[in-house]
Amino acid sequence: MGTVEFKWTCVVLGMALGGIFLVSQRIYSAGIELHRGSDEIQPSVNEIVGRMVAYRRWQDDALREYQARRTFQAVTQRFNMNSTLEVRTIFRWPYSMESTALRPEGSSVLREHVF
Repeated sequence: MGTVEFKWTCVVLGMALGGIFLVSQRIYSAGIELHRGSDEIQPSVNEIVGRMVAYRRWQDDALREYQARRTFQAVTQRFNMNSTLEVRTIFRWPYSMESTALRPEGSSVLREHVF
């Protein structure tokens, strides 16, 4: 970078920092106060816990099954090996999970030790 470019870079940087300083000084000197909230009555702990329990019941009733397809990958540069395992996981209510390996690729040694 030439000296002219360096000088312009310094001037622009100085102006930017000066602008930031001036703006922050004005905000600080304005005495802005943060409001802690309204005068509304906050819910009690029992109400909050009751809502959480009701939401959990709703979620347990609503979630019956889902499927996820995930890809796991392991690489070791020390032994120059890599391995990939594609897995399908199925959740069924109540609390049943089943995972199936769909596509194993790469080093079986690495796959057996990692996955």
